[in-house]
Parts: sequence; structure tokens; C-alpha cells
Amino acid sequence: MGVTVDTLQPGDGRTFPKKGDTVTIHYVGTLLDGTKFDSSRDRDDAFKTKIGIGKVIKGWDEGVPQLSLGQKAVLTCTPDYVSFHDRRVRWISSRSCLDPLMTLLGLRIKGISPGHPT
Repeated sequence: MGVTVDTLQPGDGRTFPKKGDTVTIHYVGTLLDGTKFDSSRDRDDAFKTKIGIGKVIKGWDEGVPQLSLGQKAVLTCTPDYVSFHDRRVRWISSRSCLDPLMTLLGLRIKGISPGHPT
């Protein structure tokens, strides 16, 4: 149980987010059956959040720090990792797995941003 990371395109291999860092991510969220439930790409608005501190689902808090800057990957989250640490996402079944495709676009570490890949 947990989260698996399947790389589709490698990142820089050097710049990884750590707990509390702010990340900028494009994602397409789907269930394992292919049903899309959300997409930052459809909105053309990358998602920014602090990672590793419970602001996103557990699967992202543990999976995103495994991505390096610019990496494109599929994070597959088991049902126990589809929660915001203290509560479940209401519209996702307790037996659902998520299969979001994401690209780590930016990373802010201690007020310094390495930038965004093109």
C-alpha cells in the first residue's frame, strides 16, 4: 500500500523537494479506470503548494519528493494514501486508487527558486 512513481520523462536528477518546500506542479488526476476528475492543465493553471506537511493527499506528500525538477511521472496512490492525513476526500470511494500524471515545474527552497524548465 502507498504510492508508486513511474517516470515518463526524467527531471534534472539533482533538485528534489523536501518537506515544507513550495512546489509548482501540473497534474491530470484520474482514477485507475481512466476517469478524469481534475486537471491543472485543463485550467492552464499549475498547482502550487507546500509539500510534506499535510496540505495535499498523503500520496502526493510522499510521492512528489521523489520527483526531480522537470520530471514527468505517474504517481499511483492506493486508497489509504488518498486522504488529507486527517480526513478522506469525500467524493473518492474508500476503495478507489488514484493515478495522477504530474510534472514538477518549479521548486522554491528557502526563498530561492531554481526556476522552471521550458
